[in-house]
Amino acid sequence: MSIAPEFVRREVPLSGRQNRDGSTRNPGIDPRPDSKLNESLSSTGMEAEPTVGKCAICGRLLTQVGSHGECLRCLADLGFLSGNQEPGQAETPRRLTPGPLKYDHFAVEIGADGFPIELGAGAMAITYHARDTILSSEVALKVIDRKVSKMPGVRTRFLREARAAAQIRHPNVARVTHYGEQDGECFYVMQLVEGETLEARVRREGPMSLALALEVIEQAARALAAAEKCGVVHRDIKPSNIMLESDPTGSLIVKVIDYGIAKVLDPEAERSAEQTRSGFIGTPAFASPEQFATTATTRIDTRSDIYSLGVTFWYLLSGRVPFVGRTLEDIRARQIEQLPLEQLKGLRVPTRCLALLKSMLSPDPKDRPQSARELLAAVHRCFIKFGTEARARRRRSALVAVGAILVIAATAVTAWLYQRAQPSSAMNRAIAVLPFENLSPNAEDQFFVVGVQDQILTRLASLSDLKVISRTSTAKYSSKPEDLNAVSRQLGVGRVLEGSVQRKGGKVRVNVQLIDARSNAHIWANTYDRPIADSFAVETEIANAVAQELSGNLSLRVSGQRPTQITAAYEAYLRGLELQEQDSSDASILAAGAAYTEAVRLDPNFALAWARLALVRSFCYGNGIDRNANSALSVKEAADRAMALQPDLGEAWIAQGQYKAAVLRDRLGPLKDYQQAEKLLPNSALVKEYLVYKECGLGRWRDALAHFRQATELDPRNYRLWTTTAVYILPALRLWSECHAAFDRALEISPDNEEAIACHADIFLAEGRLAEAARELARLPNESTSARTLNSRWVLAEYERNFDLALSWIRLATKDIDSGQPLGVTEANSLMMQAYCQKWTGRIDDARASFDRVVQGVAPTPGFVPARELRSILALAYAGLGEKEKALEQAQQGVADFANSATNKPIAEALLVKVQIQVGEVDAAITALPRLLETPCGPDPAELRYSPFFDPLRKDPRFQELLKNPPLIRY
Repeated sequence: MSIAPEFVRREVPLSGRQNRDGSTRNPGIDPRPDSKLNESLSSTGMEAEPTVGKCAICGRLLTQVGSHGECLRCLADLGFLSGNQEPGQAETPRRLTPGPLKYDHFAVEIGADGFPIELGAGAMAITYHARDTILSSEVALKVIDRKVSKMPGVRTRFLREARAAAQIRHPNVARVTHYGEQDGECFYVMQLVEGETLEARVRREGPMSLALALEVIEQAARALAAAEKCGVVHRDIKPSNIMLESDPTGSLIVKVIDYGIAKVLDPEAERSAEQTRSGFIGTPAFASPEQFATTATTRIDTRSDIYSLGVTFWYLLSGRVPFVGRTLEDIRARQIEQLPLEQLKGLRVPTRCLALLKSMLSPDPKDRPQSARELLAAVHRCFIKFGTEARARRRRSALVAVGAILVIAATAVTAWLYQRAQPSSAMNRAIAVLPFENLSPNAEDQFFVVGVQDQILTRLASLSDLKVISRTSTAKYSSKPEDLNAVSRQLGVGRVLEGSVQRKGGKVRVNVQLIDARSNAHIWANTYDRPIADSFAVETEIANAVAQELSGNLSLRVSGQRPTQITAAYEAYLRGLELQEQDSSDASILAAGAAYTEAVRLDPNFALAWARLALVRSFCYGNGIDRNANSALSVKEAADRAMALQPDLGEAWIAQGQYKAAVLRDRLGPLKDYQQAEKLLPNSALVKEYLVYKECGLGRWRDALAHFRQATELDPRNYRLWTTTAVYILPALRLWSECHAAFDRALEISPDNEEAIACHADIFLAEGRLAEAARELARLPNESTSARTLNSRWVLAEYERNFDLALSWIRLATKDIDSGQPLGVTEANSLMMQAYCQKWTGRIDDARASFDRVVQGVAPTPGFVPARELRSILALAYAGLGEKEKALEQAQQGVADFANSATNKPIAEALLVKVQIQVGEVDAAITALPRLLETPCGPDPAELRYSPFFDPLRKDPRFQELLKNPPLIRY
């Protein structure tokens, strides 16, 4: 039992105030008839007994009394049921006069009747609806009565509660942001939770569905995991200490409140924090067996909270608690009995969920989940199988099945006949060339084997009549997969080419077989024995034979041109290809560039290697990676050499396009080059991807979407392709469902990939689904220093107005930035956000220092011209410093710099709007927003709804209308 009630936002104050007739309503007294009150008591675990008076502190009806007339609940509130310090009588009522109340810079809101608005009250404290006068935000203000605060240990308890709650920074925990003392009273400020408690919800609507209960318990388990990480045990988890609210999209958000009797497990915590206390503390019906122990040596840890959450789960499903009794001893004795599963009879609780409940409610802590994270994993498995989405999927599947049964008889024969009559159907003309097996005793021959497979694939990919899966997607498969049907489904092909290569002496043997991946039937096979010098001719011969099998008129169009005559150069090229496809890190890119450089050194006439080298150099040049080795001239040299050596080489045209895009910043030229490359490489996912980015930059969004879908068909197992398009293209058009589908594919390919999970959280943030974003980020390790993860975490904290938490994440991102060093985009943006979070928390001097640091890192001297990507960040820094003219000048120049970019210009314009808001140009900002909201790459409505940058507009009716009816995006 905590020392404060739940703080639900209500229109009418609840307690502690005179009624119109002059009487006083006491908190905690149920106004219903005794029969209803007894029924309510039974639902919380204590059987109703004859009353013996009223509590001397809170006025509740008593069935048991303390030595000074206190009720059991007030004794538990103070945590002194077995202690020797007992509270005296509190004076009631406490707030009987109308008028303003202010604690520090927090002003209590006044109701229509002139009285302060109370959100709830307990024996010792009142929680008010208040306003932070500095940040102009609504908060809950919890104040402990000055009479009670004088009791020994109470002030310590109150401070401990604030500290415990302040440690836990998580979306599912109501956070504490401020503590203070004033005129003999102590208080703290916490997040205002707008919603209702689980107890209120169940009383109002009855037991929850299993799907909803699982969702609630999963989010509550995340809160326990966050508390566990901070070394804190709640000790009073129950339905009245867990609240429900909704975000603007209607998504459910669970908040655990009231860490009033929390136990700090950290051995380094202050000893004055009273880490342990003997005797019962909590709410009897929801308390774990170990909480009833009478010795101070009994260990109370997270497993105790897990038990209480198990009782809460039971309550959500049935509307009852599993064990009731007249006394604490009664409840404790019944906890070791069998669970009354008959209470759940008829609820159709699945066996897996029953097993979860039983484990959570095990009397012995060692039989429960041993940590909150272990519990979370178990709950999540149940939620995935039985949650709302799973139920919807089953319902859809059932409907589909019924429909299928009605038409299956009519379609089965037709489909079979059609397949038999169409041997050259789309699936039959789709092929994957799997990695060839190396049968040579020398492992160094692997590059030769890869080369054979690569050349066969390249020759087939030149045929526009076929669909040939990219090497990126086939590289992860074995040479001879056991389940070819699965390969067929995953890659979307009907045919698979398998092979092996054996090189011995001066000869090579190549075995190949073409297989129907759906039926595992062998279509064609052959063995080729040739001198090493004729290996390229073998590859052409195999490609011709495969093409002949797939479509009779294709074989004459397969090119037999050799990429190079020098084996060592070709192997260096293959090493570069392997490194480039391995990952997209700077180290891999540079290593690939070194391999291609070696290839062209060994064979200066190797056009394909020159083209690949040009692509690496242009990427490094555009991203500022080792520009000494990857200068503008070196990019041009490689691209021009490739084109001069082989004008009909598709990769040479890609290289020309990349040179024009990255170095010359040519707007239209690259598109023509990529289109020419597409004609020469019809099955190249890489060409489609380059087309996507250029078409986006030109605002040709529909063309970009079409090419994106083609690229993913040709390279369906390319993790990077799914993530980059899901980050940079689909969100620009607010195609949220496609975004989520793309991330599902990416995480299927690379499970638990931190980058993908953080990016997926960004999509939820862009939609305004903060709870889902938090759920995604909770999957990642807290100690992660990934720039993407840290950015996602501080944006979530910023949207939730938890600026201290945002600052803690930002500090991790900025800790290695040396003072005075030039800043890149990532570093400058991190420091700029640090400055604004400091400003929003009233740390003006710190904010000014951070703003100055951004200015010095981006534009260190007067007249210095910053990179165009940095201008808007510099503008926001100037705005933070109050330098209006400089801020507007840089922001407007930032827009001009990207005047020809359909992707970057709206971003720069949105940053200009933020600058205008900060410097007081409100009308200009509001005028610009409607057009920006309907522009691809412009701000999302969720950013306007949540970002503190837009706070100065919140009371403007024009802005409120914009939030209520945001325009649809146009493309």
